[in-house]
Amino acid sequence: MNKAIVTSKDGIIRTIVMDEDLKPEQLILSRKTDITLGSVYVGRVADVKKNLKACFVNITPEIKGFLAFEEFEHAGLDIPHEGDIIVVRVLKEPVKTKGYSLSIDIEISGEYCVVSDHGNGIHYSKQLDNDEKEKIKAALKEKRIGYEVKTGSDGDPADTELPGSVIIRTNASVSVIDEVISEIERIGAIVSDIVKYGKTRTLYSCLYKERPSYLKTLTDLRTDSFDEIITDDEELFSEISEVFPERARLYDNENISINALYNVERAVRNATDKTVYLPCGGYLVIERTEAMTVIDVNSGKYGVLRDHAEMVKKVNTEAAKEIAYQLRYRNISGMILIDFINPELKKDEEELLTLLKTLFKDDKCKTNVYGFTNLKLVEISRQKIRASVYDFDM
Repeated sequence: MNKAIVTSKDGIIRTIVMDEDLKPEQLILSRKTDITLGSVYVGRVADVKKNLKACFVNITPEIKGFLAFEEFEHAGLDIPHEGDIIVVRVLKEPVKTKGYSLSIDIEISGEYCVVSDHGNGIHYSKQLDNDEKEKIKAALKEKRIGYEVKTGSDGDPADTELPGSVIIRTNASVSVIDEVISEIERIGAIVSDIVKYGKTRTLYSCLYKERPSYLKTLTDLRTDSFDEIITDDEELFSEISEVFPERARLYDNENISINALYNVERAVRNATDKTVYLPCGGYLVIERTEAMTVIDVNSGKYGVLRDHAEMVKKVNTEAAKEIAYQLRYRNISGMILIDFINPELKKDEEELLTLLKTLFKDDKCKTNVYGFTNLKLVEISRQKIRASVYDFDM
């Protein structure tokens, strides 16, 4: 049975998703805070910094966020002035000395869909099976949802109009189409109200409160990623129960702590270890710098008295699999450079790149494998959605 273990320590919520063998598959760290990613506020422009091509917006009297000018340029809007009242969505968590990143695009996601105030039409996750996609599309057209049917045969508009665009997520299927439609209508109504009335609301009002970051991330995972969510914190249990009532369990064994039973401390510590050992005896060295993450692949004990070509292929293959796991587990993003052991043949280079692309195919964060540089380093970029383990002091 797959499990998600949720604990709290020093103001940081630690969520570990484990497979059936209790191997940690994903570590989710988030701060206990009233400001949650995805929440929408009525803010005031506090400072306009033309040299930074951005402005700072107060979303509460004490808390400012960073809003890039390109947000307005993409929307065809004028750059705001100090004192302007604008509606913003919290896009990214603060990273060290930087504040929250903000966006003027209103976008709210649920279990089955994402509804935005920008764009148009209904779009589908690339990970959706084509047959399932066509069935959902037909069902939405039959139910006269938004852009799947612009007008009826009598010229009437669709029964459910949408404020912008909709993305149908991987969790959706025709077997739960009523829930999908209900969610589209519910979230669409929220987005429409924000667009129509947001600026008329009281300054610093929270127009939409998103779930805490750890819960949002659990919701974004595949529905089969875990069968049970266990926590020893009554406050967290209450939050989890609202979203996952059938999977939430409060741990109350006085004989052994949840941390000891599931090796929580070790799982967190492993996420920051510089050296990671491979089954063959080789190892990785993972180093985080301000600009990028650098990973060095070493043959270690496996390189002794081995056929060189066999050794290179074995170590690089294991390293690629472990690197894909570590990037997801630690949530490493941005530019990543990997110094594999240099393959002897061009075809071995191509096989290694193909393997990496396959390993990242189902990654929730968009990951691009660019190939070997002139210095024979593999260059990868990974989308940043939430903070990594390196953004927390532990």
